Amino acid sequence: MNIFLFIKIYRDAYESSKSIPHPWEDSTLYLYIFLFVLVSFCGVLIEGNRKRTGEIPVNTKPIFIFIGVVLSFFLGLRGETVGADTIAYRNTFDMALEKKAFAYETTEPGYQYIMKLLHLFLPSNSFAIFIFSTLTVYFILSTVWKYRNNINVFIAITFYVGIFYFQALSLMRIYLAAAFMLFNVHYLMENKIKKFAFMVMLSSLFHYSSLIFLLPTLFLYFYKRNPFLTVLSCVLIVALILPLASRFGDFIMIARYAEYADSNDETGKIGYMLFFEYLPCFYFLYYIYEYKIKGRWGELLICFTLVGLFVKLISYHITIAGRLGIHFMPLFLLIIPCFVNHVKLYHKRKYHMVLLFLMLYVVVRLHFYFLGYIASDAIMPYSTIFD
Repeated sequence: MNIFLFIKIYRDAYESSKSIPHPWEDSTLYLYIFLFVLVSFCGVLIEGNRKRTGEIPVNTKPIFIFIGVVLSFFLGLRGETVGADTIAYRNTFDMALEKKAFAYETTEPGYQYIMKLLHLFLPSNSFAIFIFSTLTVYFILSTVWKYRNNINVFIAITFYVGIFYFQALSLMRIYLAAAFMLFNVHYLMENKIKKFAFMVMLSSLFHYSSLIFLLPTLFLYFYKRNPFLTVLSCVLIVALILPLASRFGDFIMIARYAEYADSNDETGKIGYMLFFEYLPCFYFLYYIYEYKIKGRWGELLICFTLVGLFVKLISYHITIAGRLGIHFMPLFLLIIPCFVNHVKLYHKRKYHMVLLFLMLYVVVRLHFYFLGYIASDAIMPYSTIFD
């Protein structure tokens, strides 16, 4: 198969969607593929400069800055028709100072006040979109830079663009909240639970979904005390929640999310993607078991994987839970790359096989995104505010 055949497959899938927001454009897909390849290549350059001691020198920072500029440009300067929710964000900015500025009384207060404040100082909504988008990229790349000596930067950056970046063209708020929590996940790694919980609450003022971080925090707290009972409790909670899925809307007090729940279109059928998305996690869970690896990184791998599986399983019955997977960036951008780096340092014979496996994994995930979500996220065709 060549790339032109894949383009045709994606085009056919897009045009067969129930609702096509805009006409298909081949050049847009070429652009997205180019961004993925470019950033991955930059990751190769950064990893290639890693010293024998395992450190990545400071002189690689310009490459990080270059990646940040490129990703911020395409994310922050997107046209108003790029992204299903982009127009709504722009309208929110334009009406921020009006009495009836927000359609829902339950809109997060932090988001309301930030929009009102930005409206006082910025000349247009394009500046607000650019600031939010640039902050998202900054939080993510600065975290990767901070942990560059502990993680495989190539995998971290490639996973970011291949799994998370393109959907952020539509879902600005939740991605900014998730990036902010990734930026502050060091508190969890350093066992500063109170500070991390404070950051969770602060982030939830911008997007309530950030509260999902309380689950791995609690899981980690109890797991260190009794691993068996903690895992068993997680299984029992799933067993209790699933029978209530059809009545989920009755338990939601926030109007906006209650509406989402009322329109729940769950099928109740467990798909293979439940297992595929966490395939690298399964491998590294076996890896830490095989080599008896202990410590904070291993505990975080176990906790984030089990909680992530829990959320993914729930999303097959309560569809609005699907977006919560965005908040598991620490798992894919820090924890998995950390163990890739561990393989490179201590089990070199396995390294290239693991690297190939993860590259195939991220390419397949990107393939599924192009196949099924470009239409729903409305990121086709791409344009900038200058077009």
